Amino acid sequence: MTDPAPRLLSDIVPLLRSDLSIALKPDSPGLYEVGRRGDSRTFTMYDFEVSIARMLNGRRTVAELIESAARIGIPVSLESFQKFVRQLEAYGFLTEAEAEPPLAEDEATWVPRAEWKPEVRELFQSALRTFRKNWLVEARGYLEALLQISPEVSEAIELLARIEERIDAGDAALPQPTFEELHAPDVLASQSAAASTASAPGATSAMAAGTRPGTVGTGASAAAHVSGSLGEANGGATAGGGWPAADEESAAAPEALGDGAASVRPDASGVPSAHPDDALEPSAPSRRRRWPLAIAAGVLVLAMAGGLAVPVEVTVTAPVEISPAAPPFELTAPKDGRVGRLLVEPGAWVEPGAVVAAYEDPAVADRLKAISDELAGLEERLAVLRRRAESSAARRARAAEQKMQAEVKRLEASRAKLAKQTRVAKIRRTLAALDRKLKKARAEWERAKALLAKRSPQAAIDAAVAKAEALRTERSTLEAARAALKLDAGAAGTFAPAIQPGAAVKTGEVIARIEDPRTLAAQIDLRGVQTGRLAPGQRVTLRFGEHLAHRVEAVLTRVGTADATATVENPRRAFPSHARGEAVLPGGRRPWLTRVFAD
Repeated sequence: MTDPAPRLLSDIVPLLRSDLSIALKPDSPGLYEVGRRGDSRTFTMYDFEVSIARMLNGRRTVAELIESAARIGIPVSLESFQKFVRQLEAYGFLTEAEAEPPLAEDEATWVPRAEWKPEVRELFQSALRTFRKNWLVEARGYLEALLQISPEVSEAIELLARIEERIDAGDAALPQPTFEELHAPDVLASQSAAASTASAPGATSAMAAGTRPGTVGTGASAAAHVSGSLGEANGGATAGGGWPAADEESAAAPEALGDGAASVRPDASGVPSAHPDDALEPSAPSRRRRWPLAIAAGVLVLAMAGGLAVPVEVTVTAPVEISPAAPPFELTAPKDGRVGRLLVEPGAWVEPGAVVAAYEDPAVADRLKAISDELAGLEERLAVLRRRAESSAARRARAAEQKMQAEVKRLEASRAKLAKQTRVAKIRRTLAALDRKLKKARAEWERAKALLAKRSPQAAIDAAVAKAEALRTERSTLEAARAALKLDAGAAGTFAPAIQPGAAVKTGEVIARIEDPRTLAAQIDLRGVQTGRLAPGQRVTLRFGEHLAHRVEAVLTRVGTADATATVENPRRAFPSHARGEAVLPGGRRPWLTRVFAD
């Protein structure tokens, strides 16, 4: 049989089948049931194994896969990857690219999902790395920050639930094995002889019998394993949905696996079970369980032989406070006055020249109020005068005045016409008579106008209207002047008002401050902290926020005996401008065992 495992880091990874069914195992966080659609037989895999399997796209190289796995906290070597590939081949989970038929979206192995934002992807990868290092509190902090950005990410919600369960369990929480522990070549190589024996005629291997998480070998099953009837002893299938012993494809599985057919898996309670080969020798301790003890014993011997004095690099933490590096720009009152209203929300970003507040001059405000009061009085007086102008006496006087006005105009027109005649004697007599009539009509017209003025308040109405028009013109001029009294931002930054709208201010009093958070200064308190050598230009890590989940790199600009100052570049304003946290600093070289007990 051709070995499907790549031999070099530059080799292309195999292709995972696109018709697999992958589902979470009930009541077993971190475990998945994996099988081919339409087949009742399934295999149980850890979540990190499923993550590695998902990377098998038949296009990336082994080196690229190992690098991608490291980004999510899964250390993988070429040897362990080779063993894993052989195991997937034995399960029938690999295929050739040209043999893959097109599938409907609901039949594909991986359900398409919306593309994540870069910050969401980075936070989730950080959470996975810290979770797989068993740094649960820090992992929870990353997930809480992620869910504030995108609360609908189901993967983050599921991982956060697992972390909460492990935190609640405390010391009772069992650590998960790693990918290297499950597929380490030194462990799997020791199983090759047993796998070859199990594949001989008349015998059934543990893989063929379906030994998976949840089916630990017992004395009874060991006897059945040796006699070739393990499938019958377990009712024809394992609790994990393994392969029946009579199936030809499963009988060849150990042979396809090469050096070792299976790996340590947890049972239904989450406890790693014994290797399938333990069923042949129930009393023999598992090699997989012995090698951590051997390593621990070797470390202890080295420590006793002089390891206590081996110096190692350590880190220490110190309190740090972050604030804008540049002092805030202060917006002050140009003269005594009052701030009418704020035109920008507190905390909003403003650019130079942006109008942020309306400023009021008390003299202008008082005059505008006086004009409004005077106009209100004129409107009331005009209403009274117009009612008087509509009385019957006023109407009669107006009619008489209009009549006499018309008579005067008629007589003047007649006199002008006669003046053009050439018969001088007759014209003179007629003009003299017209002049007498015109003089009398004019006198009567004047009397009618006087009576009209007495009976009708039209003159007072006209005077009030003219006064009101003048006041309105003055009010428009003052309002334009008041509109010009607006305060604009003198710098770019975050707007922070220093007074309440409507408050009276004196000349030079601070109205608002504008802070620029694009460059932050970190003040590090070194009192009582034993650090290593610090120097300007050195990069350090700052942690702040809830559970110290936010991290940012800073550059030391000044180092003193009791404190130090660092600069943080924040061009996208992703970090708060004011925060407290801790700085991670080099602590120098100290004896190894001293660090162990300190941790």
